[in-house]
Amino acid sequence: MCELEKLLIRRPPPPSPLLLHPPQSGLDNSSSFQSVPGLTPALHSPAVTPLKCLTCHLRTRTDRCRRGFGSCIAQTFESCMSLKIFQDNILQLSYMVCQKFCRDLTFDFHNRTYVHKCCRYNYCNIEI
Repeated sequence: MCELEKLLIRRPPPPSPLLLHPPQSGLDNSSSFQSVPGLTPALHSPAVTPLKCLTCHLRTRTDRCRRGFGSCIAQTFESCMSLKIFQDNILQLSYMVCQKFCRDLTFDFHNRTYVHKCCRYNYCNIEI
């Protein structure tokens, strides 16, 4: 037997690719999650239902959607968004979509107030 074969025989086997959280020395690993052989890690993750949002590209103050009524399914980093435009504290129009990197903000521009709100549960942008 050659030297290379001897080294290969003595080498411990590589860690299993199915081990999602390898044990760390000195820590209690009783809560470590290990994969079941034959199953991929994706099968272990909890089922995620997609976020659904209403869409309306032009909603008037009479509470009627004039353009783009429907729904969208939020993609990665998206949430439901509603933009409302007020003039003299009276709602003039609103806009609802799935929006990437959404954040809540309010600002005034040319005697109008723009209120941009985001939410993360199904069809929530009708309420905000």
